[in-house]
Amino acid sequence: TALGASESFDRLQFDILSAWSRGKSTLNAGFSYSTTFDTNDQLQEFTPMGGFLRLSGLDYGQSSGPHAALGKLVYYPRLGDYSGGLLEVPFYLGASAEVGNVWQNRSDIDADSLLINGSVFAAFDTFFGAIYVAAGFAEGGDRAFYLSIGSPPF
Repeated sequence: TALGASESFDRLQFDILSAWSRGKSTLNAGFSYSTTFDTNDQLQEFTPMGGFLRLSGLDYGQSSGPHAALGKLVYYPRLGDYSGGLLEVPFYLGASAEVGNVWQNRSDIDADSLLINGSVFAAFDTFFGAIYVAAGFAEGGDRAFYLSIGSPPF
């Protein structure tokens, strides 16, 4: 409320991301967790899930709740190099495996309720910034497609 909200709430949120590279290949591993305390089911207390590398088979923010977790592995080898030409830019082809979900109650969190998602993508390192073109897939047949320009979504 000190910042202008109509109600106070407390949230714990953290993200852990690590990357390993060997030669032209990179592997990212990440884990995110978010939970609220004494929730009143207010929308501002919810953590959105869905979007590229956040359960990629779902649309941005398709699922949300007061408790959320996400684990992901992202692999992408560099296939092109910049050699000075205007249209020659480094590019990558990659894939991700993601598992996570959102829950209404902390007691509902268990391995059986996790959703499995993944993506395949192409990324280009341009003078505009990174450009990603991706397709995401979720268990149950949901799919989503993405075009992202700017900072990497890792």
